[in-house]
Amino acid sequence: MNLKRFYNRPAVVDASVLFDFYELNSLHILNLVFSELYIPLELMAEITGDKQLNEIKRQVDYIEVFIETAKAYELFVKLGQTWKQLSVYDRHRICTAYEKGFLCASNDKLVARVCGELKMDNPRTLGILGCAFLFKIIDQPELEKLFFLLVSEACSCHLTLNDTASREFAEMFNINIAIEQKNKNL
Repeated sequence: MNLKRFYNRPAVVDASVLFDFYELNSLHILNLVFSELYIPLELMAEITGDKQLNEIKRQVDYIEVFIETAKAYELFVKLGQTWKQLSVYDRHRICTAYEKGFLCASNDKLVARVCGELKMDNPRTLGILGCAFLFKIIDQPELEKLFFLLVSEACSCHLTLNDTASREFAEMFNINIAIEQKNKNL
């Protein structure tokens, strides 16, 4: 996968990506990888009382974004008819990214499928970390530390060392997961 294509591009990000980087104590990476960060207005309105979100608001430079064109609204309606499992918030995020030509950063598998059908780039947390490493925003020890934290029980992202995505990422970036698995078994 060509992770370099994510660098210095605007991205609409969702709560899963924001909360992953919050839990990694690395929110700053988002502003260093992407040229601009956009957060859907619906997300901000939905979880305004959330303690983590308030911290995210303080640490991340972002622009609130919403659907602006009839074409994007038509897509919003169409997605509601064809992808009934998508939440209103997910449809807004996808349509906003689509109409503006932005990345649609999300860890949600259904969102990834829809983005694929619409030929939109969909960076996930691991891809963003990989991009940060490739552009020397973080070094190898930091990448490994963040990777192992991300797949640990301390993080709520639901990735494990046994997931295909985790294994492929570890192989791509020469991260020795065998040592970590051995330590877990002790």
